[in-house]
Amino acid sequence: MNKQFNAYVQRLPILAKQLQESPPLELTEISSLHRPGVYSFSESGRVI
Repeated sequence: MNKQFNAYVQRLPILAKQLQESPPLELTEISSLHRPGVYSFSESGRVI
């Protein structure tokens, strides 16, 4: 396996845990992030 890819895959559980532990954002807070990314929205209007 490619070493660089393997290193990335090894970090995924840590990154997933950080994401799960981060506080949810309101829709109005997204514009202040100034970061590209993929955002998932819940039915209550919160960003997951």
